[in-house]
Parts: sequence; C-alpha cells; structure tokens
Amino acid sequence: MKKLNYLMFAAATAMFATSCSTDSLEALIPDSEKTAIEFGGSSAQVTRAGLSKANPTNVVMQIKSQKKGSTGNNNVRVTRTVATASADNTYDDTSYSTLSFLNDYQRYWDDAYGRDAELSVYAIAVPGKTTDSKAAEDKLKASTSTWSSEELSHTVDWTVSTAQTNTTLADEDLIFSNNISGDNKMKFKLKDPNDEDGAGTFDSGNLNFTHALSRITINLKRGAGFSGENTFQFATDTNVSLNAMPVGGTLDLASGEWTTTSTATVSSMYKASAITGSAANEYKDYKLMAQVLPGKIYTDGDVNKELSFTIDGNQYTISSDMMFDALNVADVKASVTKLTDTNITLEKGLNYTFNITVNKTGVNVTASIQDWTPISAEDLDLTNDNIKVSVYDTENDHISDFELYRSVVDNEDNSDGTYASRGNATWYYQDNQTYYNFRSTSNVTSLNSDLKSFAMTAGSTDYQWGAPLKANAITAGVTPKYDTENGYNDLIFGQIGATSSTINMTQFHMMSKVTVKLTSEPKDDKDDNQKVDLTGSKVYITRINKDGEVLMATGKITSSNLQKDLEMTPETNTTSYIYNMSVVPQTLVRGTSDADYIGIRIETASGKSIYYYEKLSDVKASDATTSQNNKTGESISYWYPGHHYTYVFNILKTGVNGVTASLVDWTTVTGATQNISLED
Repeated sequence: MKKLNYLMFAAATAMFATSCSTDSLEALIPDSEKTAIEFGGSSAQVTRAGLSKANPTNVVMQIKSQKKGSTGNNNVRVTRTVATASADNTYDDTSYSTLSFLNDYQRYWDDAYGRDAELSVYAIAVPGKTTDSKAAEDKLKASTSTWSSEELSHTVDWTVSTAQTNTTLADEDLIFSNNISGDNKMKFKLKDPNDEDGAGTFDSGNLNFTHALSRITINLKRGAGFSGENTFQFATDTNVSLNAMPVGGTLDLASGEWTTTSTATVSSMYKASAITGSAANEYKDYKLMAQVLPGKIYTDGDVNKELSFTIDGNQYTISSDMMFDALNVADVKASVTKLTDTNITLEKGLNYTFNITVNKTGVNVTASIQDWTPISAEDLDLTNDNIKVSVYDTENDHISDFELYRSVVDNEDNSDGTYASRGNATWYYQDNQTYYNFRSTSNVTSLNSDLKSFAMTAGSTDYQWGAPLKANAITAGVTPKYDTENGYNDLIFGQIGATSSTINMTQFHMMSKVTVKLTSEPKDDKDDNQKVDLTGSKVYITRINKDGEVLMATGKITSSNLQKDLEMTPETNTTSYIYNMSVVPQTLVRGTSDADYIGIRIETASGKSIYYYEKLSDVKASDATTSQNNKTGESISYWYPGHHYTYVFNILKTGVNGVTASLVDWTTVTGATQNISLED
C-alpha cells in the first residue's frame, strides 16, 4: 500500500519539478491586487466525474502559460499548485465541485504574461484522497518563485499492486484532466473581439477528469454441483488471479496515452463481497475487483491462460481466446474503440465485468463493462467429467478384457508413482488440479507389492501393458520402438488432467515369442543317411533369465533369475517339429565368457544325440523391415518385446547344417544361415 503523501505528491514532484528561478517575472504588486487564475468563474469548479462524492479530493495541477503568438518552447512559464475539490453530497454526476486554494497555492494571470497568456492545465488526483502533510507545500515553495521558465514533462509514472485490496483500489485509482489544452486553452478575451485593446475578461475553465486505469470486476456465481457445508470456497489465501497484466507505466497527460514498463500476474483481486448459503461455510456468490493499466490485449484463438481460480479443489482457467469471445458481442462493440476482428484491448476508464457461473462440470461466463462505462458478453464453458477409456492393442484391435490402473499426482510430469486398480468401481476425476497416469494390463494377475510394477515369467502367457500415447507415436505396420533404458517412455502422452474426452489406451505385447523349427534336409536329396529322426526331440533355451519385472510408469522390462536351460513347448497336431516359448525380453549377450551367451540345445528322443548352438547372438537378421529395433544384416543380440523370433535349425547326423532366423506375426525378421557343432 502506498502512503497518501507519496501516492499523491511523490509522482507529482517528478511531473511538476521546477527549474531555474525567474524572480524578475514576479509582479511587484501584492497578490491581493492581482487577477487570480480561476476554474469555473467566481466560484472555482471541477466536474464531479471520477471524483469522490463523499469526501474532498486534493487536485495536483501543472499550469503552463505561453505568450500569445509564441511557438515551440519559447516564452513559456510553468507552475504547479494544489487545490481541494469539495465533496458533493448530491451524488450527481452532472454537478460540479468547488475548488479552493490556500493563499500560497493560488496562481495569478499577472505572473504568466497577463493578457498575452494562453494557459494549458494538466491535473491528477486520487478520488477522495487529501493530506495534512506539509511535504507538498514545502516542495511547491522550493524555489524563490512560484513560476519557472523551462518547459516541463507532462508525464507521471504509476504502478498498481499485484495483490489488490480495498485500500489499494482506493489509493491507486489515478484520474487525470487535460481538457484545458490545445484548442481549449484559457485566454483573455476582449469584450468586443474587434477591438485591439480594452475591457475584457479572463477565461475560467472546468477540469474534466477521466479514470486513467482499466478496472476488471468478476462476479463469481455458484452453479450446479456445489451445496452443503464447506462448499464453493476458494483455496486458502487465494481467489481469482489475472495473468500478464500491465501494472506499471508512464501516463502522458497531454495525450492521455500510456507507455507500459512492466507486466505481472495480479495474484489476487479485492474480494468486495461474499454471499453465504444456509449451511456452515457454504458460499453462493463472490464479487471481486482489480484495476490495471490499459493495454491488455485478448486475442481470438490464443489459448494462453489469462484468468484462473481454485474452488473446492477444482482449478478453473479461462484463456485469452475465451476472454475475447466473451467480449466480442454487440453490446461491447458499441461501447469500446479498440476492438478488431481478432483482438480487443482494455481501455482506460472502462470497468470490464465478467459474470462467471461455476458448475462442477464447467464454467459459464458472461462479461460486461459497467460503472465507468458498461459492456456485456456471452457464455464460455470449461469441463470436468467422468473417466472414459478405450483400449487397443498395437494391431488396433479393441480389447475388452483388461485391468485399468491410475497413479494420482499433483503435476503434469510423467510419474513412477504407485498405481491403484479401478476394479469394479466407477472412476471420476476428483478435481481438475490433480493429474493422472493411466495404465492398463491384460493377463496380469496383480501388481507387485510396491504397486509400481508387475512380474512376468517365461512360458506361454501373453502379458500386456498399455498407456495413452502421443499423437503419431505408432506407425502402421511397424512395431513401436523399445528403449532398453527407458522402455516406451518417449511414446507416452504423460499425465492427464480432468477431461471429457475418451482416453485412448494402446497396449503392447511385453514378452518376446521365440519359436524353433527343426528340419533334417540334406543338400543332396539322395543322401538320406544324413537325415536325423526328429520324432520326440526336445529343445532347450540355455543360459536364459526366466523372470522379469515391468515398470508401470514406462513399460521398462528388467530380466532376472538365470537358468541353465528352459525346455520349449512342442506344438501338437502337426507333422512339423515346432517349439515355442514366450520369454522375458533380454540381451542375448551378458558378458564375454561362454556362460554369458544365450544358446540352443537340441536332444533327440534317444537322448544320445545332442546338438548345440552356443551363441544365438551370432545369427544375423536378413529381413527386419517391420522392426525399429532389430536391423537387417545385423546380429540379433537382443530379444525385444512385441517381437516373434523364429529360428529354423536344419539338423543332419554330421551336425546342424544351417540356421535361419525370422520375426513373424508381430514383427518379421529373417536371419542368415549359421553352422553349429555336433556332440554325441
């Protein structure tokens, strides 16, 4: 809060500072015999518009006198003075207040070129504000003369508070007058305008004041969904905030235009009234007020947040586009001058009133400008709705059998917090300040005890995990890229606030399918003695991690529980020798020793012939067009989720003649031939 003495006169000191003294300009005759400069004739007057009707107001003036016929800054004399505008108990905007000067503050035509004077008057005031301090009077007497010969700046610096109260509104409500200037200067007028000299009178003028600031009033009304005790309440120590408002600048009194020097968020408005309901701590309506420098622009299509407030834990925001739409109506257009097809600029002297109805599922807004000048606008809506989910797998098929989880946090970053299952409950957004990580699973019994992950194990289960994805995260026909350090984090949309839109979840196959096909086909069809009877053969994956853990937040997979071997499951009802296993995604090379490589062991039915392929990582992919992880011509050194790897082993009595590898069904990769050794 500014002290009155500073508020009224510190700025005036900068605006009206005297320069070099001109004692020779002082008339030798006593003031009692001089002609006083008056406003409104014998009864000095000022218009009531903008001034306090209940209390007197101090008016600080700069009077500039320029000798008739002079141009530029030639023959200029300036002074400053203070008068008091009386209260007007009639409360009539068309009436006038009487201006009274103390003797030391009265100014005279005789000291300002007399009959040759042409006077301009610039004045500022804060309605209803006066002072008993002598500081202003002392500054006015700082020189030996009340007049100066140097041209002064007609500007005043002004700043409004960012936390606004009833006191700041009253103390910072700057008004100004510049109507006595230009073609409306005060002069001496001959009784007969055709005479060159003779009897006449000096003009007297009325000071017409204008509000220098823009005012914003918010009428906040309770709508549907708020009732009972402790409802429709602002968050502690908050109310409505206004973003990026002009709060500091310089007013050119001659032109009436502002130059903005600083912008800031008005963190709280003055709560002028709060109407309570019948229950304890139940509120129905609020009226809030703030004032800022003119020049704030609201633009069509601009989604930046301009107004926000939090009630009962729900945060509501209104964008620049919504503010523009509310004001872009006929009544507003008829009352403003700075409005185009795409933006509206707040103007001085206008009180922009927004009538906002807040519902649990939205906000309705109307706007008007009143008191100083009135305007109306249309409704706007914000939504807060129940949760709607649609789940797809990576092949864009709907999934009906899934479990939905969410993690609740208080920011918009992707989170690795704990996840709660919906179960049979119907979920609603608890408020629109809270954000949610949504995840889904299929074929997962439950989460681990930390509620941040779930377990997988090698076998036949098709574990699935899903999340909402960013736009264009998946390319049709191509398996999404998996990052071994961050999982699918780069594809995830992130946390979601309250929305009425359907949340589209995409689920991923989290295991790697491995298929081994056995053949025994000599290069020479006649060399049948090289064939191996594959009936009853067993296939093992050796030196493999059996188990794994999937992080709910990102889908990152960690494998564990190293096994000597795991037996694959043979397909039945087929004449081919095909073996399958879903394995936890993992690297095929853990280190440099032989024990760090995943391999294949094949045993014939007799158990006497054992075929080894020690290092599956030696197999290269000959076709990997649908994978973003495995590349054509490169070794398959990692089994990735959502990939189906098929290895074909051609076994002869002299050993394994060749190996091919391919990715089928989910992602297709074909591997080149490799030789392995035979051990009897």
